[in-house]
Amino acid sequence: MTQIFTVNSNLTAKLVANLLCDSKTKRQVVSIANDTAIKDFYKMLSSKKSKVCGSYTLKTFVELVKSLKEYIENNPTKIESIIDQLNKNNIELINFSDEVRECHRLIQQSGIRFMEIEDINNVMLIDGKYIYIKDGDEYELGGDCMIVRPNDALSGSIIAYIGATHEELQRITNSTRPARGWYAMECGVNYFNTRDITVKNWYELDDYHKQFTCL
Repeated sequence: MTQIFTVNSNLTAKLVANLLCDSKTKRQVVSIANDTAIKDFYKMLSSKKSKVCGSYTLKTFVELVKSLKEYIENNPTKIESIIDQLNKNNIELINFSDEVRECHRLIQQSGIRFMEIEDINNVMLIDGKYIYIKDGDEYELGGDCMIVRPNDALSGSIIAYIGATHEELQRITNSTRPARGWYAMECGVNYFNTRDITVKNWYELDDYHKQFTCL
């Protein structure tokens, strides 16, 4: 089998999903929620002398599966059939009891500032600073800090500002998409129905896409 190290299209995503599903029985429950879970998946395959382990080392298998997961996280509505395929084969993408809950807990206790952006028109770039006015108070939003919002209007979720950069949140949580993990737990929504973006990139969007990602 030709080794695929980067999933960058629906076709490669489908190929890797098929590889994972075919490598286990349908009733076996495995997770690809994080590096440890992927390692355990590989260990199980190794114990069964799976052909997958003949094509992939532990390192390349982890890289491959993480690439699939990242592609799914970035394109959730475009490949719903692949998400369904993995779920039906008991391959868990997100372990809400562990990864997302722990991500939420770590960010909550970090002292980072959170804020709901209730009116997008009250955010302006003034003298090189992103300023939000709420109830007569002025707040400066960091340009490299994170905004999280839902994919579409049906979710009814808020626009949330997290006063930390993606890299800072990753260092705190060791999570792939920490802002979205926090938001999923905080707002009680599906992780895959959210998107994160920096304040400076969000500010450049039109009004509709500031509210919703509309993937």
